[in-house]
Amino acid sequence: MAFMITPIDPELWDHAGWSGTAFLRDPSGLERPGMTLLFGSEKAGHLIFSGGHLKIGAADTEECIRVAIIEGDVPGQKPGYFVHIGAMHLPNFKRDFRRLGHYWLMPGFFRRGNPEAEWELAILKRKLALRTVEEIGEHDIDRVYFHGETN
Repeated sequence: MAFMITPIDPELWDHAGWSGTAFLRDPSGLERPGMTLLFGSEKAGHLIFSGGHLKIGAADTEECIRVAIIEGDVPGQKPGYFVHIGAMHLPNFKRDFRRLGHYWLMPGFFRRGNPEAEWELAILKRKLALRTVEEIGEHDIDRVYFHGETN
């Protein structure tokens, strides 16, 4: 029997309609960067993060939420990168994360056609898996995005 333990309700996640990721940074590079998960349903996105705050707190000190960014071309997929849990500012986000050692993870929503982050629901994160496609083996947890590959 297989099961998964997660601080995020999978049904609520599906209902929230995760549609992309935006990377935020302080132009001076002095403040920690932010990663915004953009949801179609504002109500469900709020519930995911407000529920996370109740279980995790404002800082994920136990690293209950795993975040991975995988770069490289996957056969059968469009070129780019995948976020496992929008191509804006990824190089700057990675540079700031490597220098400062932490980042904010928060929900965001499209309002009037523009992504907006919900900073009051931000969770402080210290771990981030930065990987390339070549590093991911056959039984790797991040292989979930390789569903369109051909052998």
